[in-house]
Amino acid sequence: MAPKVPTVGTRTVCYIRVSSLSDEQAGSYSAQSIHFETMIKSDPELVYAGTYGDEGVTGTSLEHREGFKQMMRDAEDHKFDQIFTKSISRFGRNVLDSLVSLRRLKELGINVRFFKEGISTMDGSGELLLLILSSLSQAESQSISENVKMGIRYRFQEGRHFINCSRFLGYDKVD
Repeated sequence: MAPKVPTVGTRTVCYIRVSSLSDEQAGSYSAQSIHFETMIKSDPELVYAGTYGDEGVTGTSLEHREGFKQMMRDAEDHKFDQIFTKSISRFGRNVLDSLVSLRRLKELGINVRFFKEGISTMDGSGELLLLILSSLSQAESQSISENVKMGIRYRFQEGRHFINCSRFLGYDKVD
């Protein structure tokens, strides 16, 4: 059975994720949401079907990504035909989770379009390219994590600590 190719009136949603709750990331979350909603609504071939998102949640696991999990449940219920997302790293930073999700979406006939990379999952070469780029995204996330851990270790070796001492172990810091 051939995958469903988006047609006129394609119900399209967007998926947005930012990994921290900083003001800068909150601005990015809002900007992505407005951008994709406007893009979808301005295209007469598309029907805006909503936005899913996870704010302040890492993409290395599906565990706390409630917006993503709801999107996948709604995909199973055929509530939309296509997903727009900024990039592969916003969709997820775990290769296995991403590929399992993308394969399931493809089985359901749902196209996922990654704008930064210019990839659409209904393209023939899309999965191989997604595998390669997802692997790079996961490796980047692991590298960032290792760099942060190394920086903490170096500071400890130099006698500098980075521990929140204002309410450490339930005690208030006074003077």
